[in-house]
Amino acid sequence: MTTGRTQCPWDWPSDPALRSQADKLHSYVAMWAEPYEQEPPRSVDSSTYAQMRLTEFGKLRELVAEAEAEAVRDARREGASWQVIGRRLGISKQAAQQRYGGNIK
Repeated sequence: MTTGRTQCPWDWPSDPALRSQADKLHSYVAMWAEPYEQEPPRSVDSSTYAQMRLTEFGKLRELVAEAEAEAVRDARREGASWQVIGRRLGISKQAAQQRYGGNIK
């Protein structure tokens, strides 16, 4: 079993609040991504625990999608091009514009 605080594996600006949020998110994802390092709670059988993990990842996917869309809106308001946004998201500028272009207000 892993002990200690899990740290975010990527570099963030030196802002302590951003660093703290990144560390919390990474710890939460890591907790559900590596379930076999810990045994499921005694009150939950292993098949139910696996289903709980799926539910949590579904919730995470929704939260990440919402946060990503908000970050794109903020970046566009600040003048970022679709090329820059696409590069930061690891997709083409066309894909970024198709995915988020209609959502910018």
